[in-house]
Order: sequence, then structure tokens, then C-alpha cells
Amino acid sequence: MDEILNSSFKCTYILADVTAVSSANFTTKNSDSVHTDTTLLTKNNSFFSKVQTTEHNFSVLDGSLKTMDDQTTMGFISSEQAGEDGTFKNAPSLTAVFNENHSSVGFTIGFIERYPIECEVTWYRLNGLLLYKKVFNINSCITGYNPDTGAYTANLIWPIENYAKVIFKFTKAVPGSYIKINSILFGINELLDEKVISSGKLISEIDRTGSTLPISTLSFDFIDLNDTYNFGNSTGIHLYLQPGQLLYPVETINDEDVKLGVFYLKTFSVSEGKITISAQNVIGLLDNYKYKGSEVYINGITLTDLLSGLLTPFGFSEIGSSTYDSTAPYKYKIDDSVDGKSLLYGTLKPQTGRNALKEILLATQTIAYSDENGILNILKPSSIIK
Repeated sequence: MDEILNSSFKCTYILADVTAVSSANFTTKNSDSVHTDTTLLTKNNSFFSKVQTTEHNFSVLDGSLKTMDDQTTMGFISSEQAGEDGTFKNAPSLTAVFNENHSSVGFTIGFIERYPIECEVTWYRLNGLLLYKKVFNINSCITGYNPDTGAYTANLIWPIENYAKVIFKFTKAVPGSYIKINSILFGINELLDEKVISSGKLISEIDRTGSTLPISTLSFDFIDLNDTYNFGNSTGIHLYLQPGQLLYPVETINDEDVKLGVFYLKTFSVSEGKITISAQNVIGLLDNYKYKGSEVYINGITLTDLLSGLLTPFGFSEIGSSTYDSTAPYKYKIDDSVDGKSLLYGTLKPQTGRNALKEILLATQTIAYSDENGILNILKPSSIIK
């Protein structure tokens, strides 16, 4: 008897300010300066090993907790624990300052192992004037727990436009606990599933002529149940949609999730309560990047250096290289099947990043594709044809 496949589609939409993460300058008050490293707050896939502290149930001696030495750091840890009444003698705070205005529908904070009870958030304008202040009950903001990172995720939803500074002041916590944070996102994750998605398609282009570099596109329709995306809603989510925002589509087949890639918002439209989302993979994004090269390589240039010169200014970082930056918004990998040290001669004229990459691939008889994790892979066709 043939197996019956049950499938469904869902998509996590990262509704965040796409430039806030890279431009935020963090400062802290009443934090543990030895173990606080705010640069970790915006690292992708931030991971934290569980450590021993003097908090209740965090000093067990069964080997499950790492000793907290001077090399142990996290995005933020307060300098003191909450007292018996849950308050702090000196309330710890985290401040993000920007050189330009940003807008977001809220914040997503990853609290390590325990989360505070109360957080006061204050937004300021670019000129320093107070914009808004709100106190959040964190227990009502918790959306999940990740056992791999040991973090509770809290969505602090409160749409604010045009802020240039935001202060997170933690005013109350579980007695005897620190405030410990491993990540912060200037936005929220919105899960769109079969309850609201009415239709969709994913198209992966194929080009046999070499005239273009194929991309993958994602489009789907979903029902706006609460009218939050409607342009007529003066406080709606549509105010915070930005090209380049991340989408993670997943197909669930017989209860098993299959990643369909990483996509970036291109356009959206609203019509009679139905929203249409259009997105593209990272190769499509290269159409927005104008390569300004044109240097003549008389003495030759290695493929590795040429790719770096093309992709690094756009925000890519090469996995496995000595300069690899895990916080880079985009990543690429040169497969072992490719001789990255081979010399290329001639010139690469000014053009779109996508066309420039296509010319490099044709010259080196290589191909490129974006995998299920959004990584741009450069490889020889023979490495995937068995």
C-alpha cells in the first residue's frame, strides 16, 4: 500500500529593522564588566553554555554546568542578583544608541535560563527628546524556550517609529537571580502557517545558456485576520515592513520539517484582507548591488581574492577563511572542488553584483546556489553530479 504523505507549509517572518542590528552601539549600567560582552548580543545563532553561578540550582556539582571563569562571557549579565522582594539595589540596564532613526514593531530578547519579571523600556528621538516609555510584564511576553541555547525568547511588542535610542531597564526579577541575556533583535518573529496562508509557490530558476545567474523566488498569500497589514490602519504592521527582511519557509511532511531556504522580502501588497508576499534568495539580492570594479588584472588575481572583492562590500563573509565573521548578514563558501588559488586575468567591468558573479562563474566553470541555510555555495558541477 502506498504511503500517504501529509504536507503543510509555514513561514517564519523576521519582522525586524534590517539595519538596526549592525548599527547599534550598546552600553550598560550595573552589569558584570568581566562577563558581559555586548558584541555577542547580535551574533547570529548565539550559543551559550550553561555555567555555575550562585543562583539557586545553578551551583550543582554533577558536571552538567561549566565553571564560570574570567573567559566566560555572555551578551549581558547584571552585577548583582535581585533581592528577596525581586528588586535591585541598582537596577541593571542595557542601552542601544543609533546615529539614525529606526522603527520596529517590538523587540525579541533571549534571556538565559531565567527571565526577569519586569522590564521598563524607554525610547528617545534622535534629538534626545523622550519618545515613549512602557513597562513590560516579561512573563506574558515569553514565546518559547530553546534547550540548545538555554534561552527563553521574549517578544516585547510595542510598535514605535523613528527612535534613535532605547533603554532596557530591568526593575524586577526572581529573587536571587541575575539578569542574563544572550541575544536581542530589533523586531519580532511572526509565524505564518496553514491557518492563515491560502496559497503559495517557490520557483527555482534553471538556465542552460549561461545568460543569467538563476535565483529562487518565494511568493505566498495569507489572510490578514486582524487588519494589521492594511495600509488604512494608521498603526498597522505595514509601517515596519522593509525590503530585505528575512523569511524562513518550511514544508512539513508527515510531521517532519524540511527547510526550503532563506529568503528576503522584495515586495508586498494588500487587497481586500489578503496579503501577498514576494521574496527572493540571496543571489537575487545581488541585483541591488552595483559592482564598481573595472581594474585590469595584468598579473592575475586568485578566484578567492576576486570573490572576496566582489562579495565582501555587499556584506558577505567567507566561511572557513581567516577573516570569517559569523555576524555577517550573508555568508558564502568555496567548495573543496574549486581551486581558489587559480589565477584569472583580464577585467571585471562595473555591473550588478549578480552579473559580476555570473561572469566569474563562467570564467572558472563553477556554479553557485543558495542552500537551505541561505549560504551561497561556489562549487564545480562535478561535485554534485555523481
